[in-house]
Amino acid sequence: MFRLDGKVIIITGAGGLLGRRHAEAIAEHGGTPVLLDLKIEPLEKFANQLNVKYQVNAFAMVVDISNEDEVLNSSNFILEKFGKLDALVNNA
Repeated sequence: MFRLDGKVIIITGAGGLLGRRHAEAIAEHGGTPVLLDLKIEPLEKFANQLNVKYQVNAFAMVVDISNEDEVLNSSNFILEKFGKLDALVNNA
């Protein structure tokens, strides 16, 4: 069976319909979805829902992916928090 256990996967545009579906699929298969978008409140609520439903460690961050400094800073933060990045779903 397909599993993503231990994989840390960034999803840009995670607050939209397609981004939410990507995050759900990652969580359903045991991965850790890192949700990036421009509004934190809906992302945090969604991350909490994923954590409860799938027992994962979903994490939400506000990042404007059109801003290179924000992308670099968020990447560094995620690397520090999780110790690695395994994949990117460039959905934004």
